[in-house]
Amino acid sequence: MLLYPATGAARSTRSRELFAGGFLLTRGLLDWFTAQYVAGADPADPRLSGLHADGLGDVAPAFVVTAGFDPMRDEGEAYTKALREAGVPFVVLRCFPGLVHGFCNAVGTSRVSREALIEVAGAARRLLAAAS
Repeated sequence: MLLYPATGAARSTRSRELFAGGFLLTRGLLDWFTAQYVAGADPADPRLSGLHADGLGDVAPAFVVTAGFDPMRDEGEAYTKALREAGVPFVVLRCFPGLVHGFCNAVGTSRVSREALIEVAGAARRLLAAAS
């Protein structure tokens, strides 16, 4: 279960440009978080950016959650596509079009965020039940 995942630290995407400001996770914050995460390493290292990995066919099945107004949206969608192309047997993408990065933190103040998280939790429950 990947919630608005960081999968391409070395990439510039359309969503990073579109939602660089005014949507909670700003370009400045994203750059700061990326710098902390990368900590001087090569951001294209596949251990930091899954989109740069060869042989993604051996990774675990994935349920990828993105938000429509998230600068990281395109990374999650690109990672989903790469997993599918690599032949990962189970890959699901669920985009919540009207939400922003971090919407799971707003379940106490946003009915839509709460409903989205309930949907994600339900999917996780079904997937775990099917795996056992």
